[in-house]
Amino acid sequence: MAVLLEVVGVILIWRGIWGLLDTYLFPQYPIISYLICLVVGYIFVWIDDRKLDELK
Repeated sequence: MAVLLEVVGVILIWRGIWGLLDTYLFPQYPIISYLICLVVGYIFVWIDDRKLDELK
């Protein structure tokens, strides 16, 4: 039961972030908003991967 609640919590957080990005990050230019999100997301994943490699 606890795992189910955690999964629902993660989905709700993801949905909230998605809604905020749609509302505030260039709402009149959705393509630019999507591209910025892709680039920033890729940078976050790349930075995190670099940090994990240093911990080995």
